[in-house]
Amino acid sequence: MANGFMYLVYSEDGQPNSLFTDTLVKAFNSLRASIPDSKLYLYTNIQVDDNHWIHDDYGFDHVVYDENMVKSEISKAYGLKRTPFDKTVYLDVDTLVHSGQSSSLNDIFDVLDTWDVAAIYGNYYASGQIKPDINTGLLGVKTVSYTHLTLPTNREV
Repeated sequence: MANGFMYLVYSEDGQPNSLFTDTLVKAFNSLRASIPDSKLYLYTNIQVDDNHWIHDDYGFDHVVYDENMVKSEISKAYGLKRTPFDKTVYLDVDTLVHSGQSSSLNDIFDVLDTWDVAAIYGNYYASGQIKPDINTGLLGVKTVSYTHLTLPTNREV
């Protein structure tokens, strides 16, 4: 698969919960409305029948269940390492895509023709600090040997 978008959903008990699944539904629907032919990948510790994620309720193209998923930013890296796509744009589940943003999101895939990783500048400055800051709510990653070597491989990070 060439390009696709990734979402991550975590649950403390591994069961579906309304907070994340309702938020996911809104994010998913906003992306599908803006980019109808987008390919979607879900990384989750919520174990349900594949038909629930892929066919019945959501329409994900690929789902990876990880019973050892941790509630941490590092889970994004684990999910990105397991992406089925050559180029993946990770979006937080609270990120809504509006129709005017579809070309901007697709432009990230073009950036990944040149760079292995794409990110947006965060808002750490707003807290009164001046530090390099990356907003991990939107990440682009090209699946190449380098990114697989540099993304963490164990849960002791």
